[in-house]
Amino acid sequence: MKKFDPLLYSYRLLSLKSYSEKQLFDKLKGKGCSIEEINSIIDRLKELKYLNDDDYLIEFIKSEIRKKEGPKLIKQKLQQRGVSVDILDEKLDELYSQESQVEAIKYWISKKLDKIAKKSVDSDNEEDLLDEIEANRSTNSIINKVVSFCLRKGFSYSDVSIALSEYKDTTLDLSKTT
Repeated sequence: MKKFDPLLYSYRLLSLKSYSEKQLFDKLKGKGCSIEEINSIIDRLKELKYLNDDDYLIEFIKSEIRKKEGPKLIKQKLQQRGVSVDILDEKLDELYSQESQVEAIKYWISKKLDKIAKKSVDSDNEEDLLDEIEANRSTNSIINKVVSFCLRKGFSYSDVSIALSEYKDTTLDLSKTT
């Protein structure tokens, strides 16, 4: 029977994907390793530059930005992974500009409006659509849904407001030219 080697296990884990120190600590703890053994393994991996929370943080933030996630949601995910809050805010501000956030929000606004429009068009018949309109499904209701959706994606209300006004301006400009 093979004896469990926590260092080899750590190498294997890190060869598959990046981990924060806390994530690796939790994995090794779950395998029954002692705290002293885990700490020495983590120190060794840091020494070899296989484990680095700063690099992990940067790569994770970039990945979430590509997915167009909001900074609050990114921060929440990283805190769950045990990344230090001290460097978290600084790196988020450095890597995720307000302009990038507004562009991501506009993307989500477009997606949500497309989904709402498709839902309205997919009604079985015209009477259903008329009933929805008569039921006072106003523009404010739709805007509230869009804003709530963007807030759940991790964006701030002020950035959502900016993006929504820019989105309205660009869609109004496009409809005038066509």
